[in-house]
Amino acid sequence: MTTSRTRRKSASRGPSKTKTPKLKSKFEKRFYEEVTRRGLVFDYEAETLPYRLDLVYKPDWKVHDRLFLETKGKFDYAERRKILAVRRDNPDKEVRLVFMRNQKLGKGSKMTYGEWCDKHGIQWSVFPNLPL
Repeated sequence: MTTSRTRRKSASRGPSKTKTPKLKSKFEKRFYEEVTRRGLVFDYEAETLPYRLDLVYKPDWKVHDRLFLETKGKFDYAERRKILAVRRDNPDKEVRLVFMRNQKLGKGSKMTYGEWCDKHGIQWSVFPNLPL
């Protein structure tokens, strides 16, 4: 959370007329109620701060210097995000995906693993086919 402004309310102005922010948890609500009770005013989620994690990725199979295959059973949000980041940060390398089966991204999703790959320009296949 970001606190870009902290000040005490003036006794002569009375209670703050600021709108109650839409809070995401019971703890945030408790925090907001306590700082408000103390007469403090903070801006809730007023700024977005970018960050980058320095991580490494080891593809499952090296075909040649620039081509790799990644075999996937489960292809959850974290894995999809990782594949996109690897592609962004390694434009001279290509990672293609081999899925155990082409299933939906999640329970409520209409998109399959393959449709997601197509959307992002990633070559893919369902085993025993190979995206070569």
